[in-house]
Amino acid sequence: WLWSAPPRRKNKPFLTREGGAAHGLDSDGRLRTYTPLDPGESVLGQLDEPHLLSDLWHLQRTLRAFRFYHAFRTDPESPLRAPRIGTRTPILDSSGEDVAAALRTILEIGDDVALRDSVKQGLGASLDLAIEGNRFELGLRVPGLLRRLGARELSDGSLEYLALLAALYSPRPAPLLVFNEPEASLHPDLLVPLAEALALASRRSSIWVVSHARPLIAALEARASVTHIQLE
Repeated sequence: WLWSAPPRRKNKPFLTREGGAAHGLDSDGRLRTYTPLDPGESVLGQLDEPHLLSDLWHLQRTLRAFRFYHAFRTDPESPLRAPRIGTRTPILDSSGEDVAAALRTILEIGDDVALRDSVKQGLGASLDLAIEGNRFELGLRVPGLLRRLGARELSDGSLEYLALLAALYSPRPAPLLVFNEPEASLHPDLLVPLAEALALASRRSSIWVVSHARPLIAALEARASVTHIQLE
């Protein structure tokens, strides 16, 4: 059952489903039946007629804009550590493999000040993205070190933190961002800077954080309006 707005009344849904068929109201308010549908797949993935089902189409667009991030690879062979072809990247891939291009895009058309501040606060460094031909490589400049640190030299925590910032400061905010255990691989000193970046990003997106790190949870509660759900 799907409803387009309150009040939710059982006899007033705009779409119902019964096995291989769905019944919904079209843009003119007329009841239509759509069949056959695969009973094992979501109706949202099978009906794509925005001119007839505008409410369903808007729901599809909203759900497809949700972003989920979990466990970026940080091992020596991680794609985050290798130079990648760089294109305009307003949305970080869920794998994080285009992190250098995503960070470069933020510096060009996003909140570059917030990004630079978060990198400096968390890592005591500044971004140094190497560009050779059409390939971008992640890197940092650390005060006192006469050369840049390349992606292969970064710690797991630094790499994870930079990928999280690329997701949070996207110049194309998502209606919902979900992070599963973003504290993984992070040094405890990075939890407060991460909480501040999450709080800043929450002004543009709804954010759902699944975490076991009490310091991160406490830092979030001190910086943003948080609904806290604890599972025993």
